Amino acid sequence: MALTDIICKDNSDVVQVLCKRMDVLGSDLVLDSPARRKPNGPFFRRALVHDESDGLTLNFNRDYPGGVTVHGPLGVSGGFSFEMQELGHALQKPPPGGGGGQVLIRTQVDLGVEITALRARIAVLEAKLADS
Repeated sequence: MALTDIICKDNSDVVQVLCKRMDVLGSDLVLDSPARRKPNGPFFRRALVHDESDGLTLNFNRDYPGGVTVHGPLGVSGGFSFEMQELGHALQKPPPGGGGGQVLIRTQVDLGVEITALRARIAVLEAKLADS
């Protein structure tokens, strides 16, 4: 193998890049298969994005309506948090002329903190069961 080879297979359905490291100078990596798209889905298919916060975002702006699936083990270091979304009711009176009463509530959760709290609650419940 030379230092870098780009190989187009015979049927040209596959391109291989053989190298020790690939530097991509761009912000978005788009993976798109029109045959696998759902009708009326988003225009873009940004799989990986170097975002405005200098972070790496998977499925930027929820471009893949089917979400992200991981098969097999997933290792996370440095903590793990996720965002939950749910519809809730506005606590304030809606403005005249509309506004409804529902709002989208976004909550960011630190999974490590939640697991620690749940373990403490389980220990309390186990102690109560042992006493009864």
